Amino acid sequence: MPGKILVVSDSHGALQKLDAIVRHEEPFDVLVHCGDGVDDLSRIIIPGSTRVLKVTGNVDISRGYIFERTIIKELYGRRIMVTHGDMFRVDRDLDMLLEEGTLQGADLICFGHTHTRYYQDGPTVLFSPGPVSAGQYGVITIGADIRCRHREI
Repeated sequence: MPGKILVVSDSHGALQKLDAIVRHEEPFDVLVHCGDGVDDLSRIIIPGSTRVLKVTGNVDISRGYIFERTIIKELYGRRIMVTHGDMFRVDRDLDMLLEEGTLQGADLICFGHTHTRYYQDGPTVLFSPGPVSAGQYGVITIGADIRCRHREI
């Protein structure tokens, strides 16, 4: 049975949009927040059985919200790396990010920071959902393959 992952990033206090995205995409198994607004998750209702993965972004740090900067988890038989992206200078290019993901054996890398949607297929899939503050998010389905879709509310 494929797993459904809701991916958000850069919510920056846009609680109504974040809540609308969560309500629209229910049900899902995992909620990933790629940073900059991770504290927003504590201000909305997340379905009780949902696994939440979150990382700290550069704005979160300046506001005193400190979580892990990069996490790697096994989900649905795939190795997933989640990071905000600023540490890997994703606003310049994705080389450092892809290099780190490859070193970590990641099948999928979810990131934010750029406020730009991005998808690149390959041995390591790169996916940025775009900013929640603009109503953008992503849905990833993992089964026999990894399917990434950008969506907007």
